[in-house]
Amino acid sequence: MSETIRAFIALDIPTNTKTLVSRYQNDVKKYFPAVRWTRPEGLHFTLKFLGEMEMSRIDDVRETVRKAARGKKFVAGFGTAGVFPNASAARVFWLGLDAGADSVRTIASAVSSALEPLGFPPESRPFSAHLTLARFRTPCKFDPASLPAHKIPEFETARVLFYKSELKSSGAEYSPLAVFDLK
Repeated sequence: MSETIRAFIALDIPTNTKTLVSRYQNDVKKYFPAVRWTRPEGLHFTLKFLGEMEMSRIDDVRETVRKAARGKKFVAGFGTAGVFPNASAARVFWLGLDAGADSVRTIASAVSSALEPLGFPPESRPFSAHLTLARFRTPCKFDPASLPAHKIPEFETARVLFYKSELKSSGAEYSPLAVFDLK
């Protein structure tokens, strides 16, 4: 039996932007019931969740993503906050993208299409460029419009990463398996 890992493909955000997002998380913590906050080092835009995959497939996935993630650097900017699946049963609190959302969608689509022949089916839900800020321990009613607006400036995206994800009691820990620079 071959060894497996949990993996995903993500668009990285700059360290200084992660710091500003973390400050925003601290600003809005008082508005939330019990949640598990995403640590700054874990902030990213998921382009494609691969789930459990055999380690023997890492090289194939790496090469496929390298070819698919050949976009250009672009400027992105956060828009409004939201929750999944809805305000009546919130499970995930996120910041959406305003500027750059189409570019993220384009890269995500290219990566997803390229990985499909390797046995990674496309998502059944439409892609949503969002940054997960927190996960609710139990579903709750929450309206993100009640939060103060963020003051996070636009930022330049520059890298796509192929991550290994390890679930731990302290939260998920991500280790890069490959880094692909946007041109």
